[in-house]
Formats: sequence, C-alpha cells, structure tokens
Amino acid sequence: MSVPTTMPPRPRDDVPVRTILATIGLVIATYLSWLLVRKLSHIIELVVIAVFFALVLNPVVDLCEQRLRLRRGLAATVVFLTGLALFALMMYVFITPLIDQTQQLVDRFPQMVDQARHGEGAIGHLVQKYNLDDYVRNNQARLREALSSSTSSILTVA
Repeated sequence: MSVPTTMPPRPRDDVPVRTILATIGLVIATYLSWLLVRKLSHIIELVVIAVFFALVLNPVVDLCEQRLRLRRGLAATVVFLTGLALFALMMYVFITPLIDQTQQLVDRFPQMVDQARHGEGAIGHLVQKYNLDDYVRNNQARLREALSSSTSSILTVA
C-alpha cells in the first residue's frame, strides 16, 4: 500500500516594497490620466475634428494654391468660406420647407379639427372610432400652441 506524501510548504517569497509602491504609483497615475482625459474631452474632440477637416480639405487647399496662385493662408480662407457658404445653403434648403409646412399645418389646424370631428379628412375615421372629438375640442388651443412652438424647435435643432 502506498503512503501519501505531502510536500513540505514552500517558503513565501516576500514582495519587495519597491514593487508595491511602483504598482500603487501606476494605479494612481492611470486614474489621474483618466481624470485629465475626461476633463479635456471636449478640447480633444475639437482637436480631432480640426485634424479631420485639415486632412480632408488639404487637397482642395493645395488645388486652390496651385490653380489660383494664392498663398496657403488665403487659399485655406477661400476654401473655408466656400464650405461655410455651402453648409449655410444646405441648411436653408432643408429647413425652409420644414418651417413652411409647419406654418401651413398650424394655419389649417382648425379646419382639420372640424373635418375630423365630422368624420372627414385623413384622420376623421380615427377620431370617431376612438371618440377623440371631445379631447380635440377641449385641447384645441394647446395642440395649436404645441404646433406653433415646433417651428422654433426645428430652428433650435438646426
């Protein structure tokens, strides 16, 4: 029969104090770095966006520099102002119809409510089916005000 043998316990190696202090220091440095990045995140975002635009617009600036024979600063200004004008034009093209349609909806709202109350129009059958005519009649002013304020919300979002 075999007798189980137990191994003698190994002596524990002591961890040097310098290793412990270095580990604590690294943890603290990592935490402080994380706090710094968190505090500066807005600035870092702006720098990343600026670098992106610089990389994307560099070929156009080079082209303006060569074709129009402008200095680099002036070429960059021309490209920036052209891009800004195109962006403003795009916003105008997208936002103007939204504002116009919202204003038309606000102007036609009382007529649409009357049609809906009589079961006519696009949502008249829903108003009758779910008995919403009392709610619409009692809250007509609030609904119109909400639609009117949506125009300013569109501009704020834009």
